[in-house]
Amino acid sequence: MIQGMCRGADLIGKNAALKHGLSVEDYPAKWEKHGDAAGPIRNAQMLKEGKPDIVYAFHSNISLSKGTKNMIKQAKEKRIPVIIIE
Repeated sequence: MIQGMCRGADLIGKNAALKHGLSVEDYPAKWEKHGDAAGPIRNAQMLKEGKPDIVYAFHSNISLSKGTKNMIKQAKEKRIPVIIIE
């Protein structure tokens, strides 16, 4: 499992994966270094280095999202299947 270290679904998923003995790769955004671009840069890094087969996106309202919406966009551009869970 790869995840971006955000509060909510990322950390819940990480804890569940670890509890079940799965490996987890953390990709925290470098806000101090990249400012507002840190999220999209981190998302691109997760897709490039993590090479996911599928992206699960968790958000209660994607239209109001910044980071999750950006990850969905980047994944679709790379033709990685995306499942959105609201």
